[in-house]
Amino acid sequence: MALYRHSQSLHAAPEPTADYIALLEYASNLVPSALSGEIGNKLSLAYLKSGNISLARDKAGSDHDRLAKSFEQNPKDPNARREYATNLRILGQIRLRERNGMVSSDLTRAISLFIDSSKIAAEGAEDQALSRTDRKLLYILAKESLIDCTRALMMLKTPVNLAKAENIATRAIEFAKQAASLQ
Repeated sequence: MALYRHSQSLHAAPEPTADYIALLEYASNLVPSALSGEIGNKLSLAYLKSGNISLARDKAGSDHDRLAKSFEQNPKDPNARREYATNLRILGQIRLRERNGMVSSDLTRAISLFIDSSKIAAEGAEDQALSRTDRKLLYILAKESLIDCTRALMMLKTPVNLAKAENIATRAIEFAKQAASLQ
């Protein structure tokens, strides 16, 4: 736990360093299962940002079934919901980066993953029983997933997909406003 916090406070940067990735890898082997989803997602993102798409895909893919099962067992748990939705978003980002978004089937699959991620996060954010912080984090995740979806739709460059992108961007703005209202 302390190692993970150290990696977040001292080594997290827009471009992940080798030290940051090494700390996350080590922490992921030591941490209790309560944080393993969060650390796994951070590690997948670090791999993706550093350009190591195959490691990102392997890590996110290996975590996917476990996170899905955790979410299905307890859909009211905001952490399980957020970790699973984040994993779906990361898998979508990996799909876009694998072949530089040039294959329409990859784009379509990425769009589907972004929409699923946003839907799961938004459904959780609407639960009034959750804390304001949990609801805010879920709305932010839903917004970010829709922004990714908008970008992917715009890559398809058809009038229909551009219209869909505009509608989805409008929904992302609504989620951003709802997140801001929970401060």
